[in-house]
Amino acid sequence: PAKPPAQTATATPTAPSKPAAVGGIRLQLGAVGSEDAAQKGWDRIKKANADVLGSLSPNFVRADLGDKGVWYRVQAGPLDEKQAHSVCSTLKSRKADCVIVPPAR
Repeated sequence: PAKPPAQTATATPTAPSKPAAVGGIRLQLGAVGSEDAAQKGWDRIKKANADVLGSLSPNFVRADLGDKGVWYRVQAGPLDEKQAHSVCSTLKSRKADCVIVPPAR
């Protein structure tokens, strides 16, 4: 999936978001230009990696990047730090994008 340029953004969770557990870490699996594409991307990634993503909940985070447009970050979680590193490592070994997103403070 395409990734937006690194930039400070105002992120707003969108449906079907579930709040991460307190202290929960999420994995960012990609970013796309629409909510529909985010849902389809999650469905595709989860189906291909059900063994490591099966118990995780999706979270689509709307990020308005100004001139670069609005992106929807495809995230999954919550996980603890050890789980996050393990799942992300597995996904990367399968040539899938994965970035660990620390809990919001």
